Amino acid sequence: MGAVKCAGDTLRMLPSQELLVPALVYTILSLPTLLQSFSGSTSSAGVAAEVAYGVLLWLVAPFFTAGIMGVALEARRGNATFSTFFQFARERYLNLLIATVVVVIAALGVAMVALLGGMVAYLGGKMVSEQAGVIAVALFLMLFGILVIAAAVLFSFYDACVVVEASDPLSAFACSMRFVRSNLVHVLAFFVLAIAILILLSLPNAVAMLYYLLTSLPEVSASLLEGGSMPKPEFGTAVLLILGYIITNTLVTAFLPAYKAVFYSNLRR
Repeated sequence: MGAVKCAGDTLRMLPSQELLVPALVYTILSLPTLLQSFSGSTSSAGVAAEVAYGVLLWLVAPFFTAGIMGVALEARRGNATFSTFFQFARERYLNLLIATVVVVIAALGVAMVALLGGMVAYLGGKMVSEQAGVIAVALFLMLFGILVIAAAVLFSFYDACVVVEASDPLSAFACSMRFVRSNLVHVLAFFVLAIAILILLSLPNAVAMLYYLLTSLPEVSASLLEGGSMPKPEFGTAVLLILGYIITNTLVTAFLPAYKAVFYSNLRR
C-alpha cells in the first residue's frame, strides 16, 4: 500500500541532518512557550507577550514546513542539501502562509456556524421540550462534525500542493480535493499511519510528562482542585521535560511534513 511504503521511506530519511536541523531550530524557537508555562506567570504583560510570540511562531511555521517538504522531495533523488531547504522555503513561503491564513479564517467561520447552528437547533427543539432541545443540539453537532471532518480531509493536502505543485493559495485547495478524491483509500491509510507514528514519536515527551505528574501528584491534585495552574517542576524534572519536548517536537516537526510530501508526490500521478 502506498501509505505504508511512503511511511517507510520517510522514516529512513528522518535521521538526515537536512531534515532534523531545521526541525530542531523551529523547536528551539518554540521552547520559550514551554518555559513560560514553568514560570506560572499570569500577569497581563506575560500573557500578552506569550500570545505575541505564539503569533510570531505561527507566521514563521510555513517557512519551515515548505523547506522540510522540499528536502523530503529531493532526498528521494539523493539531491537534498541545506540549500534545498532554503530554496523551497523562500519560494513557497508566501503562498503557503496565505493558504494557512485562509484555513484559519475558514476555521473561525466554522466555529461561528457551529455556535449559531447549535443555538438555533436548541431553540427550535425547546419549543417541544427542554430534552428535545438538548437532543436537537446533539444531532446538529454530530452531523456538522461529520461534515467538518470530511472537509478537513479533503483540504488536508493544500500545503503539499503549494510546495510540490507550486500552486497558488486558492487553487491549492482544489488541488487537494482532487488528490483526496482520487486516492481516498490511500489517504485514509495515510492518516491512520500518521497518527500511529506520531504517537510513537511523542513517547519521549509523554514519558517526561508522566514522570512529572507522578513525582508531583499531591501538588498537581491540589492545584487542579483549586483551579490553579500546574505546579512549577523541580530543576531535574524541568530538564527532563525540556529534553522530552525537544526530542518529540523535533521528530514530529520533521516527520509529518516530510511524510505528507513523499506521500503526495508518490500518488499524484
